[in-house]
Amino acid sequence: MKKFTLTLVAFIMAAMSYAQPTPVVLPETATVEDYTLTGKNYFNPEDENGYEDLNETIKIGFDGNDVYIQGLCGYLPEAWIKGVRNGSEVTFESGQFYGYFTYGTASLPMYFCGYNGAITDVVFQYNEEYGIFVTDNYIVTNSNTATLDAYHYLTDVILFKGAAEPQDEVVTPPAGMENVPYIFTATRIILDEEGYHSENVTRNVTVGFAQNSEVYIQGLCEQLPEAWIVGTKNGDEATFKGGQFYGNYTDEDGEWKLYFGSRLAGQTEQIADMTFDYDLSTGAFTSTQYMILNSTRSTYAPFEEYVNVRIERNPSGPTAIEGAETENNIVNVTYTDISGRSISNPETTRGIIIMTTTKANGTVESKKIIK
Repeated sequence: MKKFTLTLVAFIMAAMSYAQPTPVVLPETATVEDYTLTGKNYFNPEDENGYEDLNETIKIGFDGNDVYIQGLCGYLPEAWIKGVRNGSEVTFESGQFYGYFTYGTASLPMYFCGYNGAITDVVFQYNEEYGIFVTDNYIVTNSNTATLDAYHYLTDVILFKGAAEPQDEVVTPPAGMENVPYIFTATRIILDEEGYHSENVTRNVTVGFAQNSEVYIQGLCEQLPEAWIVGTKNGDEATFKGGQFYGNYTDEDGEWKLYFGSRLAGQTEQIADMTFDYDLSTGAFTSTQYMILNSTRSTYAPFEEYVNVRIERNPSGPTAIEGAETENNIVNVTYTDISGRSISNPETTRGIIIMTTTKANGTVESKKIIK
């Protein structure tokens, strides 16, 4: 949660004039669990459009009928508040003291308060079976216990049992990475109104080798061909984590989030990491796992599935399988050291490498690569 700039001097001075109680302390007997905080965080109380969507991991402690929450105050995320459970309701008394937040030379008191037209307690409806807390109250980090004078406030608050899922972020390869043209071949499994059938797929992809053993692949997602995934190469294996985000895709059926994933044969319960065998001599990647284009990060909901996956170096460059050649098409790529000796595995070779490309019009270009 963001820490937001405080700008009103009068507001600060007024906040400092109240006597301060003691912050809540979590008892040692409490059982603490991870929960996900969702809702909206308004960081300027005077701007109804200035907010961030929340998706954060917080802590909830249970000690008999006492319930403790840590993480509702953006300025003091380690502070706790205490509530009391009565059946399916948990009530958190307004005016609990979070602690002091230092702003410049000022030491500002922070209070937990509810707001519903006036300062009020916060009542959560609690579904124990599913581990969900819901409230209609505003949750305010306030400067005092009696009148609304908010540093920031939360709305639409729902707490789900379990840690927050990481935010979707596309993979960005490092600058200066060596990119090598490859060919992706596989069998695509198709399910339509006639049942399951298959088709062979071949397309160009790009493989990038970073110096920290990371391997990047671009082009595995046909719908988003510019998207990358990243894995780690260790000797003759390369592993790519399942759930990597390709990006957003729109078709006639709507807008979708697309993810890279894998599964083992006969298993569809959850998305797995995908491990490739890496041939050190040819640079080929092969795998016996299913490769999935998925619509969720971690549960099985495929758009497409592929088997017999193979990713091999394309010596003729990225246009070799796209039809008739033009004069600028690359028809050959060779790698040598500075003495002219051939290099068969440039992605793992260190030192100075000379990459020579030959185009269909006979033009030859050489490029020095330092690794």
